[in-house]
Amino acid sequence: IIDDIASSGLSEGDLLPTIKELASRYNVSETPIRKALKKLGENNFLETVRGSGIFLKNSVPKSLRMEQDANLFSDISVPFVQNEHISTHYLTLAIVDKAPLYQKLWNEIIRRFEVRNPHIKIIQITDKNYDFKKVDIFQLDHRNIIDYVNNNNLAPLDTNLIIKEKFPDEVFSPASKKNKIYGLPLTLTFPLQLLNINMLHNFIPDYSITDYDFSTFIEVLEKFCKIQETEHNIFLSLGSCVNPFMYLMAFSDKFFDYSACVIKWKHPDILRFLYSIEKIKRPAQEIGMESSVILKNFFDEKVFCLSTFSPVIRNFYTNIPSFVQARPFPSTASGKVLYGCNYIVVGKHSKNYENTMKFISFLLTEEITKLTLEHGLFHVLAANVKHDGDVIFNQEREMLKHSLPCSIFGAKNYDFIIKSFYPVIDMVREGRISAKDAIAILTKEYKCSGVL
Repeated sequence: IIDDIASSGLSEGDLLPTIKELASRYNVSETPIRKALKKLGENNFLETVRGSGIFLKNSVPKSLRMEQDANLFSDISVPFVQNEHISTHYLTLAIVDKAPLYQKLWNEIIRRFEVRNPHIKIIQITDKNYDFKKVDIFQLDHRNIIDYVNNNNLAPLDTNLIIKEKFPDEVFSPASKKNKIYGLPLTLTFPLQLLNINMLHNFIPDYSITDYDFSTFIEVLEKFCKIQETEHNIFLSLGSCVNPFMYLMAFSDKFFDYSACVIKWKHPDILRFLYSIEKIKRPAQEIGMESSVILKNFFDEKVFCLSTFSPVIRNFYTNIPSFVQARPFPSTASGKVLYGCNYIVVGKHSKNYENTMKFISFLLTEEITKLTLEHGLFHVLAANVKHDGDVIFNQEREMLKHSLPCSIFGAKNYDFIIKSFYPVIDMVREGRISAKDAIAILTKEYKCSGVL
């Protein structure tokens, strides 16, 4: 109901649909509708006027929205922390992270998690030198893993955990066992993502939260950690919505270490792409060409990536610790410092068109992506493809103005893009030439890359 009100743009004093209409809309009986409306009334959100109807009293209260997100997170977390393989003995769970951006939401999540899991006590820790032997389970932010490992004399986690056989002997050394430190570092979440769980669930049905196979977590933990007694310390992540595309764009090369071995991906092509980046040290542009095919399979047969030549690829080599620290790289073609970008072209005839466009919209509007865009990590160029070769760009060119890498087009300088590329695209938008002709012009006269 809250989402409907927010999306319909109702303001204070507006009349809501009747209970009967709401029940019909959500395909439920009137009883849950009445309960929901009663709760909203108790929260000073709605007002019922006998004989007149239900009116909007205030805008959506942040506390209710926060409560929704916290409940969702708790619901996701409960299945595996209460799994029969993990004792119901009273456990302490330490959240290890720098101060989250959304401290209020984080506190609410912790509070509700404790209410739903009375046998688990959560401690929030910001001191990386904390004595972790005092706690049973803890979740580490991906940026804190190396600090933790170094501070606790564990073997460095510089090997790829996908190659599973390399992992146990190095990490579970006699020294580790002596200190009762057992565990597989699973760091699949960070605070910002908690706000995006529900959105990704709605926008990308293929990657809904139901795709989590919590038994996989337990299997991996059992296999590598041999969890049998509650005295053993256990590394765990509370879990969040994992979207390979978002991780590919956002994380440093440690992405490989923390996720691929515990999630059953629906699209193995993504995994193959990750393998190729790590194992084949080819120039970034060549990898970009290869990833075009991979990402095509990831989205849909009619949705493809024109190019992934961007700092994202460089991140895997330079080990930039966090996506918000992404920095521009020099273009070999122009000698100037430019930001990289990615294009996604969406086929309108694709069965996945609507969801993908929603996803693109999500990428361009959510705060996590605003951070990314501000630092030039990537941009999205959406296009409606009516038929092969006929591309009508619907993004404002300002979107790409400061990020288009000359290298893609084989241009000699950045001015080419402003003076030559955009005018040709404008002619397409104005209907003076077809996109097919535009590509021919750019390819022939300006020696653009064939991938264009």
